[in-house]
Amino acid sequence: MAKAGAGLLALHLGAIATSAALIAAAAPGIGGRVWLAPLAFAPWFAVLRGLKPILACLCGLIMGLAYIVPGRWDTFAAGIAADGHTGFTQWLALWAFFAAFALPFALFGFVDAWLQRRFDIPAALTAPLRASVLASLICGLWSPFPYTPAAMLMDWPALLQPAALGGEVLILTLLLWPSAAVAALLHQPWSTHRTLGLLAPVTLIWLTAWLWGQHRLQAFDAAQARGGGQQLAALPLLLDLPTGTQATELTRDRPNVVRSALELTRAGLAQAPRCELAVWPETSLDINQTKIACSQASAMAKSLGLPLLLQCNRPELDRWLVTAEFLQPNARNEWGDVKWHAKSALVPFYEQPIFGGGPLLRGEYGTVFTLDAARRILPALCYELHSRNHVRAGVLNGANVVAHMASFSAFARHPIDIWDTGLARIRAVEFGIPILRAANRGPVGWIDAGGRAHSVGERLGRHSECLDVWLPDRTPTLHTWIAPVAPWLPGLFALALAWGWRRRQPII
Repeated sequence: MAKAGAGLLALHLGAIATSAALIAAAAPGIGGRVWLAPLAFAPWFAVLRGLKPILACLCGLIMGLAYIVPGRWDTFAAGIAADGHTGFTQWLALWAFFAAFALPFALFGFVDAWLQRRFDIPAALTAPLRASVLASLICGLWSPFPYTPAAMLMDWPALLQPAALGGEVLILTLLLWPSAAVAALLHQPWSTHRTLGLLAPVTLIWLTAWLWGQHRLQAFDAAQARGGGQQLAALPLLLDLPTGTQATELTRDRPNVVRSALELTRAGLAQAPRCELAVWPETSLDINQTKIACSQASAMAKSLGLPLLLQCNRPELDRWLVTAEFLQPNARNEWGDVKWHAKSALVPFYEQPIFGGGPLLRGEYGTVFTLDAARRILPALCYELHSRNHVRAGVLNGANVVAHMASFSAFARHPIDIWDTGLARIRAVEFGIPILRAANRGPVGWIDAGGRAHSVGERLGRHSECLDVWLPDRTPTLHTWIAPVAPWLPGLFALALAWGWRRRQPII
């Protein structure tokens, strides 16, 4: 009996380890083998079958940790260390951080086992039901950083397009469905009929999604070729500034030198005088150094002769706002007629403590800067891009391009910017809006409304180049309207389907 129990435990742990290895191999910034993604969760799905709810919950918790920890431990450890936590407190904070990502898997294990024991659901419906419920839990429950398995599809832009209809949760459901179907197949006696019954639906759905996605991307390209929409010539800056940077790394202006933010911008404009807007990234300067740099912002915009968008701080009683400042060349003074937006989504633990208010205040969602009647810019300060509330409010306020100002210096040189780019590509499709990216230690460029990245330069270094960003003439996507409830729709639909199916006697 003990040997049988040990063998069963080894089977479950082996299946979890296999899924974790496949996920890491498929994940951008780790393995990058995207073709493994559709089957990565199959071993874990397979061993969940038949477990009691509590054991399935434990199995899900282990799977969640195995999903999020490999390849990411050092990255987030660096971020927590940058906030001053080392040793035991760093270790404790890391496990609490990762536990938030594991929670959806644990809850799924419990719900999945309960459904198996209470309802006689056909195998053909089990796969989409399991995929939908897990996708809703991952997307619907809060997490400190919105790292998502859906980002594994970032290099298949055609399969990102369903996000315009139902958001991230819809493409995550598509991603998980093949794994759930293969897991169900492993528990069925072999027959061609059963195999087709399980694999044909998901194959047809994937093919339909891919064909529709290709059509949608071709429609974008055709509209651009016809001269529809608007063009924006913008210069996003790539910087490579560590923590503790001095203000002079932004403001210094020396002849024949190209190093500071101002010097890089001036050099980029010399190469492309057509440029209409300069966007600097969020930086790693502390509040005092930021104040020094921003006191010269109006003068720098005037010397450049074009609008400048940069990150500053504004005092608010005894606290601070992290702001995006939009300076026209004719701005009168430091705070005069400058338009500004305060960051509305603060980084949990880092900018927004769990207990207490912390030194920073939140701003309002959806501030839009007007370049002219046809180009309206939604500023997004780093983590703020991941706030659906902010992006949705901006789109509904008329924005037709996002200016993402990011800094990844807290994570040293780990590849968190790659994961951030994956989610940015999903956000672009969800809300049908291009994203211009300026970054400190991350790739710059722009992401079109179809989720395709047009990047220049490397992830690290210093670089400036004027880019022609296309802004399509499109109404808000369906997802824009349903975004507040979208994460829960597939899971609720699947549970309603299960409830409506013929109920059987519970197993005792």
